[in-house]
Amino acid sequence: MPLWGTPITYRESLTRTYGKLGPVPFSDAVLSFTFQGDTKDVVAYSVPGSHGFEILKGVASVQVSASAGGPVLAQGTFLPAAGIFISADCTNGGVGFGSFAVADQHAPNFPGVVAYPGALLGPSCYDLKSNFEVGSGPTNTNFAWVLVNPRFPFAGWNLCGSPPMPLPTSSGDLYVTSMPCQPTTWKRGEFSGTLNGPTALETPDVYFPGTLKRTGAHEFEVSGALGPGFSVGELQSKGLKIWLGDVALVLPKNSMKPDARGWTFRGTVSGIELDLTISANRDADALSFQMKGRRAEPVGFPDFSPVLVAIGDE
Repeated sequence: MPLWGTPITYRESLTRTYGKLGPVPFSDAVLSFTFQGDTKDVVAYSVPGSHGFEILKGVASVQVSASAGGPVLAQGTFLPAAGIFISADCTNGGVGFGSFAVADQHAPNFPGVVAYPGALLGPSCYDLKSNFEVGSGPTNTNFAWVLVNPRFPFAGWNLCGSPPMPLPTSSGDLYVTSMPCQPTTWKRGEFSGTLNGPTALETPDVYFPGTLKRTGAHEFEVSGALGPGFSVGELQSKGLKIWLGDVALVLPKNSMKPDARGWTFRGTVSGIELDLTISANRDADALSFQMKGRRAEPVGFPDFSPVLVAIGDE
């Protein structure tokens, strides 16, 4: 099936935070969260007292900085056990990063802990599928971040100094200390959602074989599948376009060659040495997609950057 969605990156920045990431304690620091997902995985929810949108599928990471634009103290990628998700409450007004996600809307602990490690109060309804930005600029003076709540709705958040919960990351557990009860202590934060790559309306037959993984300072690889519906027969006549994050690599028509492994391409595109193979998958209707890349300068794509593929070199 074609991918009827668009890769999207959600970012949140919280100021004057306190806690610990692995062995590194931090105080009065800036926490920056990133969540990379796809709009096709955004779902609507409706529970008593709240309705809105959420996305549970994606890759999330955290970075601790001494100050805005200052030196990085620690960083890590959240492990699946953290259950990081993004949600927007259109009834009560709130958007942000939650944890320990629960998919079943009928479960008593749905949707999880919606405002920990951090979320913003005050934004208008956001569908999580479009470009969006709120923050602490001169026109956004009412936004504040809060920590730790037991469940929806946002209006029922518990703001009162609950003990921090461990969120497992690749660098150790993250603990974020919740704030006191006084609203005057609320800190400012920023949240944004940014679409990356083609939209479904622009390029309907787009396929998502997986995400990029760095294998060295200059190398990366992608391993996944295309289809069903991906046409190998069109490779030669129309060419291929590959998006690494928001960077497009164009393989002109007749550039892929058949060999014992399937259809292959070995060459340099936009300064990146590619070794690409598309072949039949015995266990599924989809086609196997295997790609390795190398560039002279260090790889500029972060781990888990979304990779998209489309027939055509236009």
